[in-house]
Amino acid sequence: MKTLISIFVGLTISCALYASATNPTTQEKRICYSIDAENNYVTFIFDEATWGRYPSSVYVRGSFNSWSSSESFKLVKHSAGYWSLTKTFNEIKQPGNSGQPEFKFYVNGNYVDAPSFVPEGYVFKNADRNQIIVFPTDDLATIIANSNKANTIKYLSDFDLNTIEGKEALSNFRKVPGAARLYRSYHPFKTSKSSVGNTEAKRMELITEFATAVGIKSDICLSENETGNLTSYTISGLGTFQEAIPAYYQTIINNNNVFYVLPTSSYNAVYYRSNEAQFGIWVKDIVDFIISDAPAPFLIHCRLGTDRTGVFSAVIEALLGVSWNEIAADFQRSTDMGVREFRDYHLLQYSLERMLAIDNINNITNLQATVSEYFINNGYLTQEKIEAMNAKLNGFTALPETNSKPLTIYPNPANKYVKITFDGNISNVSIIQLDGKIVQQTEYNNELVYIGNINSGLYFIQIETGNKSKYIEKLVITR
Repeated sequence: MKTLISIFVGLTISCALYASATNPTTQEKRICYSIDAENNYVTFIFDEATWGRYPSSVYVRGSFNSWSSSESFKLVKHSAGYWSLTKTFNEIKQPGNSGQPEFKFYVNGNYVDAPSFVPEGYVFKNADRNQIIVFPTDDLATIIANSNKANTIKYLSDFDLNTIEGKEALSNFRKVPGAARLYRSYHPFKTSKSSVGNTEAKRMELITEFATAVGIKSDICLSENETGNLTSYTISGLGTFQEAIPAYYQTIINNNNVFYVLPTSSYNAVYYRSNEAQFGIWVKDIVDFIISDAPAPFLIHCRLGTDRTGVFSAVIEALLGVSWNEIAADFQRSTDMGVREFRDYHLLQYSLERMLAIDNINNITNLQATVSEYFINNGYLTQEKIEAMNAKLNGFTALPETNSKPLTIYPNPANKYVKITFDGNISNVSIIQLDGKIVQQTEYNNELVYIGNINSGLYFIQIETGNKSKYIEKLVITR
């Protein structure tokens, strides 16, 4: 017991000594923190002379503590004329929109913006203009580039509206990867960024154009019902416009095919509380709506189509077998609207890692299996529901109800080989992903079928006979 007490006291004294170090460097005073990478500490520093402020109280607030007023985030004043607070990496390594931990100082009861002495790359230039923490392993050049992009306001002249790519960038309307009949977008009729640039009216027009062209028949609304809250809005230089429910969307409403999922105040819920039961219930409710009698194609959206839309689309993509790199790239595309609403993919990564209780999503060899197991093991979904969603969103029937002849696959689950038993002549064998893509096709010679080069997951195995008849069965491949 004495040994444990000594260790605890030693660690406490060590942390306190680091927090009250008497000589922060000029650079540390300018970026407002120092990093002890060896011991995994960050010390926030508010130097009075550098700031030209001499306060009676200083707190630090940021994305990592949800801007709370906790006394545990209060800085201590030192005789050398600066204030400091030390936290462990684990306490503060929670990203904001920049993908980095973000913070502001709260001085004498008021937030203070970062002054001009803070170097480029240590303030994120979106609307919040939070200071950010850059760790030794981070790429400062990428952070600076992202910060400049976050500060960019795009105008109609910045988009090539003669191309699909230009229209998608402006409207934030696009197909969700891995799903042939699920689309994501900015809100179909409620405006949020009419005061930023001159793109809002055209954005509304393009969403209607896209949704009508692809035949959207059902809507997953991740914000509240605002059909009774239509207003006018003004765009500088272009005039006044009126929000209106498009004809296709009114038909969806009339057919009772709009599903409302979330309250508007759910930013923290989808990013920082994705491991809680409510998040799992939301995913369950979305999947249940998709596999219900609601007709495809579907549209999923919130207000901007970035946060709630981005996270839930990512979960669906993972369940459908889309790779992490493709999921991350699609998430960050919403920034292309140019409305000063940058979202770095590390924010999404944090959400999914928190949900799965893992350290690094890049180390997951089969994201589809890992995410599926999470929702199945926690009682939110079943494998049958995941398969039904895939079938609904990709426009194919997962399996015939019965095969006209007995088809047996053994072993199942399988690792390297499977044996096929069938009352008839088999000409070839195909292994098919849930989205219908053939990943392996071989001629059959009454031998074991090798599957050792196929990733773990759920597949269909299809045999074709000499007269071109086809028979299908499920196959689970494990490693």
